[in-house]
Amino acid sequence: MRRRVLALSAAATLLLLACGGTVAGQNDGGGDASRDGLASDGSSGVTACAAPGDLKLCGGQCGQTCPVDKCASSGPMAPPMPEIGLCLSGPLGPKGLIDCSHCPDGHVCALPSARYQQPLPDGFVLFECVVPEVAQMYALNGRKDLALYADRSTYTDAPLPPPPETCPRFPGLRLCGGACGGCEPDEVCMGRSPLHPYSLCVRAKGECIRGNPGGVDMGIKYRCLTFKADDDAQPTADRWSVLAREEQCLAAAKYYPGGAFCGP
Repeated sequence: MRRRVLALSAAATLLLLACGGTVAGQNDGGGDASRDGLASDGSSGVTACAAPGDLKLCGGQCGQTCPVDKCASSGPMAPPMPEIGLCLSGPLGPKGLIDCSHCPDGHVCALPSARYQQPLPDGFVLFECVVPEVAQMYALNGRKDLALYADRSTYTDAPLPPPPETCPRFPGLRLCGGACGGCEPDEVCMGRSPLHPYSLCVRAKGECIRGNPGGVDMGIKYRCLTFKADDDAQPTADRWSVLAREEQCLAAAKYYPGGAFCGP
């Protein structure tokens, strides 16, 4: 199982806050995230610097929309930098989730700030699981590259498909979310994206690389499941694959809407 290693610095502290973080609920820094001239998605109330629920970005064109020590784009003693980033205060995504390796249904992956951008796929370790509005705000700042969908596919600013109201049935394949229901206690429901209209149940812990044979734990056989992504993102999906029960993995390779691979 992977362990994240980060320097114990103020910047690293901000990064770790993001995994439990949400955006600051007040504009303590004096900036106005709703000021005229900033782009809006025109439908959900999301602008380039703010979204419903008191989500805010800071740095870049958004400026000091939250205190310096709550801005992921700031240094320990510096004002917001040119890089865009999140205002951090409480959970931005699912409580207790450390990173985006097992991002549950209805969420996307995003960096807490452009400061942490690294070449993918290895840079995927720094992505956090967040609500979709965070990725929408990044897109309105021209930084769609700071986000990915939970299935590792390239973020295009297309909305997530809604939770399913009906659930198709395939031999051995356990879809989840909406009408498809939930998963076992040791599993997480993940994968819903514009490329994959349904999430599916995978093991809640442990990553693998495409082609990895998997293993056995507590008498349960697991295999390495890889989401089929777009060509640009497939190396990231290959590097950050997940474990699924053998029957589920093999069935996903045959039937999962949007595609998956099961190895070896």
